[in-house]
Amino acid sequence: MSIRQLFSSRRAKLVASALAATIGAGASPALAVPLSTGETIAVSYDQPVTFLPDLTATLDLTVQSITSSQIVLGVDIANTTSPFFTSARLTGIGWDSSILPTGATDTSSVYSVYLNQNFPANTSVNLCLSSGSTCAGGGSGGLSPGQSDLFTLTLVGTFGSSTIDFSNFAAKFQTAFGSFEPTGTITTTCTGTCGGGGGGGGSVPEPSTVTIFGAALLAALGWRFARRSAPQLLPVRA
Repeated sequence: MSIRQLFSSRRAKLVASALAATIGAGASPALAVPLSTGETIAVSYDQPVTFLPDLTATLDLTVQSITSSQIVLGVDIANTTSPFFTSARLTGIGWDSSILPTGATDTSSVYSVYLNQNFPANTSVNLCLSSGSTCAGGGSGGLSPGQSDLFTLTLVGTFGSSTIDFSNFAAKFQTAFGSFEPTGTITTTCTGTCGGGGGGGGSVPEPSTVTIFGAALLAALGWRFARRSAPQLLPVRA
């Protein structure tokens, strides 16, 4: 390798490293969602299972009212797993509340609410809805594929004037092939009428302008260095 090629190679690596750092800085993780009256938080779950359909579910939380001492949530949970996975029961849903309620009640006929208990595979969860007697269990209940549950969840506590938010959404499936605990993805947050594609921006990070520009510049520089390092062809004289 010539001196020129060596410096070109080093310069290309430095440029690539700088661009990688820029791209990494431009993509921000999903943040916790602050609560406000009328807001809906939509969460989706997807757990791949070898040789079987994915375990999937959705959770919609709608803030019906919020005061310094009480939060009333409309809860809509659905097990959207394929009906071909007949043994897949959604036995638990949980998340982390930045201010832990001192009490909670629900109107669900499927789930019961529990506070500050251990949730499988996600120790940060401090509020859960479980079909069993604890957050870690599920008994023989839960939602089977295609079933859903719509109910009200009331949280009582000393919320004061502080911002309260929910994060670290998790779920628990129990199947004939074992238990699975997928992490949820916040797909949408909106206020008011959220159906029909309306509502506010989602919390799933999208490529920023800096990220797109960086990727394009990296590709262009890579092509340029590859071209400069390629052997030059000389014309053949007759």
